[in-house]
Amino acid sequence: RNQRLNYDSTGVPARQSPNRMVAHALRYGMAGLAVFPCNGKVPLTGRGHLDATTDLETIAAWWRRWPSANIGVPMAPNGLIAIDVDPRHGGTLAALDLPAELKTWRAVTGGDGQHVIFAAPAGVDDVPATLGPGIDLKFNGYVIVSPSVHPDTGKKYHWLPNQSPWDIDQPAQVPAALLERMTRQAAPQAAKPAICDHKPAQARTEGATVPLDVVESALR
Repeated sequence: RNQRLNYDSTGVPARQSPNRMVAHALRYGMAGLAVFPCNGKVPLTGRGHLDATTDLETIAAWWRRWPSANIGVPMAPNGLIAIDVDPRHGGTLAALDLPAELKTWRAVTGGDGQHVIFAAPAGVDDVPATLGPGIDLKFNGYVIVSPSVHPDTGKKYHWLPNQSPWDIDQPAQVPAALLERMTRQAAPQAAKPAICDHKPAQARTEGATVPLDVVESALR
């Protein structure tokens, strides 16, 4: 049955897309990325990003309750760290001096900025909140992911071509020069990030589509 489905470019059954956010949330959960629902950028659950999970029943229940909720992905609990580049506040990718050959997860935000996501560095408990004007670091917090809608601009977040979790199984390690900047500016004796309940990441690039029966069950 699933092999005959018409999937759209996001890996979600076309008949459920684009107005069924639950299918997208389930796809992240099935790929081992813990998620939670947001109203714009504001968490809808009691503990916010600490409630994030990969449990499909929980995800389905959240999006039955809030069917148009945006999708939040916590960073440290998922073993990730993100650089949030916001050109509206002076942020530029050039300021990061990233290697030209770098292959990692990258998304365009609803504010026309970018999220550049890396694997969280081993042994790093905290990072500075910012690396400069318009360049924030997300580690103990979270990011909003595709195909969520920015609350101010009304634009969708979207992964750049060939740079999504469905194209690259694991994000790159933080480049050495960038890691040195992060750790040099980090506050001393920072508290370790809280860990939410989620499964280890599975292979994401192999058959990363949501079976229609999973979506239909979630919507009951």
